[in-house]
Amino acid sequence: NKPTGALVIPNTITDAEDTEYKVAYIEQDALRAGSDKLTSIDFSDNTFITNISNRAFMGCNNVTNITLSDYITDISGYCFQGCKLTSLDLKNVTYIGMANFGSCNIDSVHIPKTVATIKDQTYLFNHATKITIDENNTKYAVVGNVLYNKELTKIISLPLGLTSGELHIVPTATSALYRAMEGCKATIYFYSQVQPDWGPDYRNSPAGDVI
Repeated sequence: NKPTGALVIPNTITDAEDTEYKVAYIEQDALRAGSDKLTSIDFSDNTFITNISNRAFMGCNNVTNITLSDYITDISGYCFQGCKLTSLDLKNVTYIGMANFGSCNIDSVHIPKTVATIKDQTYLFNHATKITIDENNTKYAVVGNVLYNKELTKIISLPLGLTSGELHIVPTATSALYRAMEGCKATIYFYSQVQPDWGPDYRNSPAGDVI
């Protein structure tokens, strides 16, 4: 009974006795590795779900499209890890959990004004070549295609899909989220000593030129 094709999350469901229930929550691990024939997930018909739980759709490896509703604010850790999204509209999301989009082919990422927390992970942008942000976002900033905290002291992520070109780190940046630069093939120019918040030093990672 694994779902196939396009999965639409309804607002309500009715059981065999015609009792109607609100669909208000996606359980942790709900469809983890649940279907290799599931191609898309659409929340737009649902007005009750605000949080997608940990690993809910992890490993649904043929999902290429996810449509969020305007009501979803929290995307918990790993819930879309393993999916093959090519784009994503975050709409009114405020919280992005750890390692959600590491396997996705998202080329261009736009951070809306609502996003207030991106957990300590950088896999959101593994294949991105462009990062933009709403000018009214109060927690994060993008300068020269690099995502920082608003104070420009911490590197959150680089567009790791870049295979050439240059990225210039602002002089005020002194720290970075773990693996924020790992695998970047662009030339990275630093004007200050940047150290990761935790984990191995970025200089031990397979990065491009670091100057």
